[in-house]
Amino acid sequence: MEKNNLSKFTEFESKYRVDPNMLIEFKRIMDNIPELLTFTYVEGGDLYFTKPDGSFARYRSPSHGLGGGRSEVTVKVKPDGAKNNIIRKEVNWRVDGTPEDAIKEGLQLMGYTFNFSIWKGCHIYKFKDVTLCFYTVYDTTDGKLPRQIRLWRLKLTRIQFLN
Repeated sequence: MEKNNLSKFTEFESKYRVDPNMLIEFKRIMDNIPELLTFTYVEGGDLYFTKPDGSFARYRSPSHGLGGGRSEVTVKVKPDGAKNNIIRKEVNWRVDGTPEDAIKEGLQLMGYTFNFSIWKGCHIYKFKDVTLCFYTVYDTTDGKLPRQIRLWRLKLTRIQFLN
């Protein structure tokens, strides 16, 4: 059997709905792990656009946490024959200072159609070999009072298997 090693920056993402009170417990646990290198809190809106081929684009413009008016467009495309979103091509463009209307118009010119919007708060804990995130996501598509969804995200920057 052939052994396939993961690349240095491999992302595993699992999403779970959890009780809103779990954020407090999650933070208590994370803040007490001695190996914690950094904590970052970021929040802001994401606009999602799709194409009929399944590719999508996300315009992200955080209102808090990254500072400096940082914003980006991310385009994600599945390779031909892909059966899931695990293997995909992802490109990020910094678009700091570009008006939102220009971003939307540019994506429409590239064949994307607006799909939905969310507001996300991200509690990001970085360790040497892993980044753990707790996301709070609100669906803001229809402009009504948002539905609250809780997500966990595990982003591994390196995996070492010990025997």
